[in-house]
Amino acid sequence: MVGLAVVAGLALLLVTNVAVAAMVGLQSGVGALRIWSLALAGTGRVELLAQGAQIGLGLLAAIVTDAQPWALTHVLVPTGAVYGLLE
Repeated sequence: MVGLAVVAGLALLLVTNVAVAAMVGLQSGVGALRIWSLALAGTGRVELLAQGAQIGLGLLAAIVTDAQPWALTHVLVPTGAVYGLLE
């Protein structure tokens, strides 16, 4: 179950990135693959780690909510910190 959630998060990240690259490519007249590779090359290591952390925090929030819904408040601080990194 955990593995499926991680795979789903990574698939969502990939699909959204490819969809945005396709839209930008259509608007600019440049190939979507070229746009995607440029965007990926321009993405810093910190941003990639923060994106991965969001997937992990989402998984943690789902597990915590299933076990003890009140404990979800403990996930808010690290989630806010990761969000701050992405701004």
